[in-house]
Order: sequence, then structure tokens, then C-alpha cells
Amino acid sequence: MLVISALLTLELMLSQPERIVLEDPITITVDQDCPQITPEGIVAAIGNEQIPQLQLGQWVGGKLESLMVERIAARIDLVQIATQDRLFRQEARSLGLNREKFIEIAIMQSMSPPTEQQLLEELRSAPDLYGSDLEQVREEVKAAVLRKQAARIGRTLLEEISQRIPIEYQLEPLRKRTLDLGLDDVVVMVGEEPLKILDIEEGLEDLEHEYDWKKYEIEIGELNRRINDRLLKAECKKQGIDAGQLLQQEVYSKLEPVKDSEVESFFNMNRARIVGDLDQIRESIRAHLLTERRIVLEARFAERMRAAADVVIYLKKPSPPVHIIEIEGRATRGPSDAPIQFIEFVDFQCERCKDLWEFLEKVQEIHTDQVQVVVRNQPLGSIHPMSMNAALAAEAARLQGKYWEMGSGLFKLQDSLSAATITSLAKEIGLDLERFERDRLSPVLVMMITDDLDEGQRLGIDRTPVLYLNGRKLADKSWEGILQAVHREKVRQGL
Repeated sequence: MLVISALLTLELMLSQPERIVLEDPITITVDQDCPQITPEGIVAAIGNEQIPQLQLGQWVGGKLESLMVERIAARIDLVQIATQDRLFRQEARSLGLNREKFIEIAIMQSMSPPTEQQLLEELRSAPDLYGSDLEQVREEVKAAVLRKQAARIGRTLLEEISQRIPIEYQLEPLRKRTLDLGLDDVVVMVGEEPLKILDIEEGLEDLEHEYDWKKYEIEIGELNRRINDRLLKAECKKQGIDAGQLLQQEVYSKLEPVKDSEVESFFNMNRARIVGDLDQIRESIRAHLLTERRIVLEARFAERMRAAADVVIYLKKPSPPVHIIEIEGRATRGPSDAPIQFIEFVDFQCERCKDLWEFLEKVQEIHTDQVQVVVRNQPLGSIHPMSMNAALAAEAARLQGKYWEMGSGLFKLQDSLSAATITSLAKEIGLDLERFERDRLSPVLVMMITDDLDEGQRLGIDRTPVLYLNGRKLADKSWEGILQAVHREKVRQGL
């Protein structure tokens, strides 16, 4: 269980959207002749006033330039990750092994149990993350030390392999603002083997959409801020009062005090993520809840002003690419003809995968007839030593109709996974142990998980969890984000 200090937790929770800002030094261009038409290059209108894309570009130019630098770096990172995978695969083939077995031998068997000193150093390196009591978070700290150890061994191994297998990057096309690449274009030669755009196509599509979305968020955020500023000034002028008086009248005077019972309820709901007693952070929680209320009131006030001023936003949200992902033979929950399908790529030692597993279980219970959940494996063995064993155990349990019971149990045992605890879990959920032990060593299941890993590579997956909704990668995997995504999909399909 991840432990966050009370101070950090409240700091994260208090990160909220900007309040309505009063300054607007740039005049919005006005076009009185075509108030009802949407000319090309217009991103918004306030009544008869139109805001051109060119002007929005001037407002956000610096931020978008920084984002482009970040986007190009991310493209190159994607290629480098794919290159590293190729190096591992080529080295494995030269030894007559598959990639997973090679990693197990070369990395996992080279690792050593963390010393007490290493555990203490890791604990002290991140007090906001772990707290100060090692015994309370020993398994989490141990896992972190092992992950770092595996990463170091992996980097050393890659350096050794790259001394034997030459790498020639051809990255200039990826440094252009707009990609114009064919599927057969080569971006790197790994030995005699070319890595083509085709090999990273789906991961690159998702990456480009991710940065298109970041660009949209920057633009829509600035656009809304400028519009709200403009409307606030107009309302002040209309009522003959200043901004402070207007906000007092429409927002602050309507704020209700936060009750002790609400503070206690918030604390209890978030207790697992907070280190410290309620009395220590009571007033911080109260301030956070009061801030949330103020933001809601400000948003409602802004909405009223925008409705009265006939504000129209023409800036379009980017559409994510749709992927076709094979699910035959995989664990599923819900009707096969459900209009909403979630596909999760899971690692049973990944803490965020545990949260997502629970979220998807709940959403499928709420929308029983409309949601199907499918799981594909993505054990990241280089950082999670027991993840492949856990995936094999879950698939072996699937063959006896107990996949979901095994999966939930594995997540509960996440900090203490071992061969012994997995066998004990299999017995607890009523599996035929002899068959279970035989099945989880089956080459068929090993190949199935290998296929999942290959699919993950095709999709550009380098971390977990990853979630797809009807073939589209879902960025917001929080409980609220999933509920909103389901609602949007139902509206889109007219359900």
C-alpha cells in the first residue's frame, strides 16, 4: 500500500484550477459582420466578437513551443524503448531463448536481497512517500529497492549487448513538427534488423494523440480564462462595482462553512493515503473542502455569465485513434455483445493496476448488461520479479473458472507474492491444486502471455496500467474518469 504523508496528500488535493483572473492585457478582435457564421480559423465567439486561432496562438505560443520540444523527445524515447526491446530479443535468440526467459536469467537471477541499510536509505530518500516507520512499509520499500536494482542491471546488460550489436538511429523525420512518415520508413537499424514505423505505429499514434490532447488543454484553458476575464470586467462595469465586490456578492457570500462531520468523513474516506492523525490535519482538510466549494461557486457564476453573453467555443477536441485488440481466449467479465468494452493490460505487482482492477469491477457491477471487461497480461518482469508467475497463476485459475477470484487475491497479496503464497491462494479459492500446478507451467499459457507482451509492444505500452475503451486509449483512469468515459460513450451511442 502506497503511503503518502498528510502534508503531501493535502498539497496534491489542493491543486485546483485557476480562479477567475481579472487581468486581460490583449484586446480580443471584434468582427461585427458575421456573428452567426463560423469562419475558418475562429476558435470562439462572445456574442458578435470572434477570437481567431492566430490570436490564441499568440497567447499560448511559448507553452506550445515547450510542448513541441517535449513531444519530439517523447517520440525519440519511444524509438529507444523499442530499440532496447529489439536488443534483448536479438540477444535472446542468439542464446536459443525467448525474451522473457532471457530477462529472467540475465536480470532476475543476478539480483540479491536488499540489505537493511539499503532499505533504510530508500526510506529516507522519500519521507513524503513512505513516512518514517520502516516496519509499516517494509514490503513497499523492498519492492522499490528491487526495482531500482533490476533497472541498474538491465542498463548494464543493454550497454554490454550494444557493444556487440551496432545501433544506427535515423531520427531526423521524428524531429519535424508534423510527422509525414510511411509505414516502411526505417527509424533505426539494430544490427542487420530494421526498426520501421510499422513496428511502432500504434504506440506512435497514441503518443501523438496524447500530445495533441495536451495542446488542446493548454489552448482551451487559456481561451476559457480570457473569456471569463472579459465577462467579469463587463459584469463589473454593468453593475458599477469592482471585481472584489462582485465576487463577494456572487461567490463568497454563498460559501457555507465546512462541518466537523464533513471533515471526519473526508478523512475516513482517504485514510489509507494519509499518514497522521485527524487532529493534526483537521484544519487543512477543512480549508481544502472550503476551497472546493468556492471553486464550484466560481464555476457556476462563470457559467451564468457565459450563458448570458452567448459564448460559443469552436475549438475541437482531438479524436483518439481506435485500435483493434484481439481478446479471444482472454479473461472476460460481462456480456460478449456489450456496447462498452474495457480492455486492461495488467501487471499484478503494479499498485495502480490494483486500483484500476477494483474500479472496473465496480463499473461492471453498476452497468452489468452494458459493460464488458477484458484483461490481457503485461507483466513487467524487469521491475516486478513475481509478475510473470502471478500472470501464469491467474491464467491457470481461468482454466478452472476462477480467474477473477485469483486476480483479486493476487492483488491483495501484492506486497508478499511468492510461490508459497500463490499456492496457498489457489487452495483457498478451491482450485484443483494438482491441475493448477501443471497448468501454470504450461507452454500454452507461457505463449499466451508472450503474445500479450508482443501486443503491448505493438501498442507502445511500456508501463501499467493501460486501459482501452472500445479501442481508444483512456488517459484518465481514476474512478471519476472511468465513470465519465462510460457516460460519454453511452451518450455517443444513444444508450
